[in-house]
Amino acid sequence: MDKRTITLASSLIVAMIATICVIIPAVTGALQFLVVLSGSMSPIMQPGDMVVVKTITPEDVRVGDIIVYHDPGGAENVVVTHRAMQIEEEDGIINIQTKGDANEDADSYTVTSDDVIGEMVFVLPYLGYAVERSKKQMTFIVLVILPSLLIIADELRKIAMYSNPVLARKTDRANKKEKKRRTPTVINYTRLSTIMLAGTFVFGALFIPYLTGCGYAEVSGTQRIENFESLSSVFVFNPVNRADSAVLPNHVVLPGKSADEVNMPVPVSASAGSGSAGSRTKMAVSESPYILPVFWIVALAGVNPYLPCVVSILFPPILLTLTLSPLWIRKRFKHRRPILKQLRRMPVLVGLSSLSSKEWA
Repeated sequence: MDKRTITLASSLIVAMIATICVIIPAVTGALQFLVVLSGSMSPIMQPGDMVVVKTITPEDVRVGDIIVYHDPGGAENVVVTHRAMQIEEEDGIINIQTKGDANEDADSYTVTSDDVIGEMVFVLPYLGYAVERSKKQMTFIVLVILPSLLIIADELRKIAMYSNPVLARKTDRANKKEKKRRTPTVINYTRLSTIMLAGTFVFGALFIPYLTGCGYAEVSGTQRIENFESLSSVFVFNPVNRADSAVLPNHVVLPGKSADEVNMPVPVSASAGSGSAGSRTKMAVSESPYILPVFWIVALAGVNPYLPCVVSILFPPILLTLTLSPLWIRKRFKHRRPILKQLRRMPVLVGLSSLSSKEWA
């Protein structure tokens, strides 16, 4: 298979995955995209972020899930995204007590089954700003209307051109000549690997100390955490026993060179036997630099406590390598001649060479 076939096959696969996972669910309503307007769930999501919401039934809501629901106060076209803290069922109706992560107190209302829209499954940083700006008339015209008109005009031009056999043949010949003259792209793998390895070495030396704060530990009550690094850090605490829904995942953003205390919920099963004072639970502790969105860090820590720090080490070198792409991507000219051969073909030099040959003769 040539490169063109591989590229086309890869593009088709990506398009199919995007259609199955995103486009079809969005059209059918299984996925919704909402813009965050307040900071009640900071730092997990910030104003201007876009959240992806998956439709679920109220029976599937668990303690600790971030759910999206209609405003219980009855305000029209207003939805709220908060975390479920307590779930009770009475007479077949599910009542959910919610709270914003940035709020000190729980919400004064109770969310019922009829109010639940879905569960927040992903966060797209800053994308909400672009959506809000596109709603303005001039922005909508520049970003949507004008590109659409240009695409339509180009398609009409192609239809008119290929409707004429003479023009169609000329266009095909011109395209073939242009394809022959097109210069292929060459990747300098030595420079690519050098930039990638250098970036990994530099950022690895900066971020590897964060790995010492990752692992598994038994905690109880109030846990003191310290950030000895200069950058802000994100600490994530996940219960190892996922079946115990009484222990909620916890995350804290800590500025550089500072310390704080985190309240650890105690499992009901543990506190019932030995009392809350001596109860301890095993937690997966993750520490990583605050260079990725907090939601991404929390999601990665849910897979493995070391994964957020590893991704944080690899992310800057990859970004640096893409930024410096002109250094390792170049165009190779098919009919490129050495400079000396080009100079020898110049008229002046050709005349001089002929004279010198006559003299020697």
